[in-house]
Amino acid sequence: MGIIEVNSHYNLDCPICFANAGPEFSLSMQQVERMLDRFVELEGDPEVVQFSVGEPTIHPEILPMLSMAFDKGIKVVMLNTNGIRIVRDDRFLAGLADIKPIIHLQFDGFSTQTRQALRGKDLLRDKLKALDRLAQAKLDVVLVPAIEKGVN
Repeated sequence: MGIIEVNSHYNLDCPICFANAGPEFSLSMQQVERMLDRFVELEGDPEVVQFSVGEPTIHPEILPMLSMAFDKGIKVVMLNTNGIRIVRDDRFLAGLADIKPIIHLQFDGFSTQTRQALRGKDLLRDKLKALDRLAQAKLDVVLVPAIEKGVN
């Protein structure tokens, strides 16, 4: 599986965030295309690529990047997200529905205390709404929790 870290920008201020560990960056389409081309060259018949780090959905070119991965013959394209943009942006959700990546949705569970400790706020309503909207768009979803010793 290839992982492309498209940006370090984020739309939350999570206490446990690891994306802010280095300098800020945002890849260009050309950089992502070179990475995908190299991945295809090395793998021959690549199976999976995941777009990740920061919050990839706020990258202005994330939808074309996802499409490009499929166009280059990668069978499974995954997108990591906290789901905030999916809840609020109908056009973005429609774009995802057309492209059909597998959505890896950050979902830390049903405990308010856990969500507060990990994300700094209670986002359960947003997470559930994102799941409903993704289901309506017929997109596959994998729930991805953060695990923190002593918290959950």
